[in-house]
Amino acid sequence: MTVKLIYHNSESASGGVSPFDEVIARIVRGKDIQIACPYLSVSYLKRILQVCKSWRILSDVEEWLASHTLTARKEIQDFVTEHLESIHHYKDLHAKLIIADNAALLGSANFTEKGITGRTELSVLFEGEEQTEELHQWFDILWSQTTPVNVSEMKAYIHSLPDIRLEKSHCGLTSKAPKVKARLRSLNRDQGHMVYESSQQAHQRLVERVRIFPNREWINGYFELVKELIEFTGLANDDPRLVLSIPQDKILPVTINRRYVLATSRRRRAAIGLIFGSDFSRIPELEARAAHTGRFNPFSGETEEDTPYFIWLKGTPNSLFDDEATDELKEEWREAVLFEVRHGRYSPFRKFHEPTVYEAAMNSEYRRRVLDEAFSDSPAV
Repeated sequence: MTVKLIYHNSESASGGVSPFDEVIARIVRGKDIQIACPYLSVSYLKRILQVCKSWRILSDVEEWLASHTLTARKEIQDFVTEHLESIHHYKDLHAKLIIADNAALLGSANFTEKGITGRTELSVLFEGEEQTEELHQWFDILWSQTTPVNVSEMKAYIHSLPDIRLEKSHCGLTSKAPKVKARLRSLNRDQGHMVYESSQQAHQRLVERVRIFPNREWINGYFELVKELIEFTGLANDDPRLVLSIPQDKILPVTINRRYVLATSRRRRAAIGLIFGSDFSRIPELEARAAHTGRFNPFSGETEEDTPYFIWLKGTPNSLFDDEATDELKEEWREAVLFEVRHGRYSPFRKFHEPTVYEAAMNSEYRRRVLDEAFSDSPAV
């Protein structure tokens, strides 16, 4: 039997792969898994569930809902409703556990992107029959004591919650503790589906587009954002909802269904464009410091007030989400992206999808080649 402590080291804390995600990706693949946790993000759950064989979740669903924003609560409600028989509500549950056959990860980390990549957590990996069998029995007892969520009660509970989570104070305590900034492991690479080499003509178009941006570090940071988006949405290169294009104007956008969700532009000065939901409370603040802002046209069944914003922000890709003050900003962007994923099944712009852009985001070797050709006089990143 093997017992191993899992925590961030200096490499993962400064941008390397999260050791928590590394373990989870390895132990759940192709396995029957059980998850016990009160704080979950649907995007990270989908990342896990897409590679496992079967699954069951125990959660304090009240806490799960209350800990998220208004937009995320709707996503959680939809997810729970879709998978009623696989999710049981256990009030006051506070354990954080994943069991996969004869392996289990148990510790402090919540199964959210923030918990896995952005907090100082400590977990224990058990690999062996004795302890994991006891954990299976513990889970089965709690499962037998509980039932699926009553959907009517869940809707009423959501309606009773405040529209937004309790805001953090702008004041705080000084801390010299280093911040954790890990990243998720590429599941595409795990599955052996390396994105393929595209035509030389498309490759050259990408190199020329990359060359117009300030420097290789700047555009490399943007590709990291594209990669993060692909990983938390779970959209594959051949997904009909995803479009990574190289338009004739000076932009590199990511389109999901019919809307931009992320883009970079060098029309005047380099900027990053992000989608945000109509209910995001910080829109006026963002508009005040934006290079440009606007709203999408409403689709059929939408009102103008419901349509999301697309805001072009000044600064570098690496500075957009680099401190605690921007945690909420990143979460709201992710929620708006995931809303667009659910908004349709096919993009009418799919014919413009360029696999070279997907490859540059997901394949570090190919990205380095593009950057080397675009910035031949600059040192590699």
